[in-house]
Amino acid sequence: MRRAAVRRPPAKPLAVSPLLAAIPPLPSYLLPAFPPTEPPPRAASQCPRCADALLSVAYQQLGKRYVRGGSNPQIGFDCSGLTRYVYQSTFPVSLPSSAPAQFNIGLKVERDELQPGDLVFFNNRRRGWHVGLYVGDGAFLHAPNRRRPVSVSPLFTDPYWRANYVGARRILLTEPADLVASSN
Repeated sequence: MRRAAVRRPPAKPLAVSPLLAAIPPLPSYLLPAFPPTEPPPRAASQCPRCADALLSVAYQQLGKRYVRGGSNPQIGFDCSGLTRYVYQSTFPVSLPSSAPAQFNIGLKVERDELQPGDLVFFNNRRRGWHVGLYVGDGAFLHAPNRRRPVSVSPLFTDPYWRANYVGARRILLTEPADLVASSN
């Protein structure tokens, strides 16, 4: 048996409490400058020399062994340790230590807007999250698993990676001064 929908009267507009109305506005020195006095942070992909520096560090890790929880070239890498190391070695930025946490930062990037330096993410119910670094030409660099060292794989032509792709993020950063000066 269906119940008849109950009609409710329209909500009344909220009145400002007299206590809130008595609060004075913030002094101007506590308010952010508008328009902003500093340019917004850039992404590695917006600075060609920055993307080159990032990929240079990434390609130096090719062949390094996979180690669960690894985050440096002496020990080895897992997927998120590799992306964290590459970014920290190139820029003053610290990425979270897990792939799901890395997926929650940066700007969302559509598949057709990928640029070198973007992080690409995958999720498989059985194996969990995975992250790699997009290097261009439909490929990404990553630490796949304990049977394979750090390598480059096709992103959308490989059926496994295509099926488990969940998205990409672009990390905003402040570039080192020497890279910014030489890219302008």
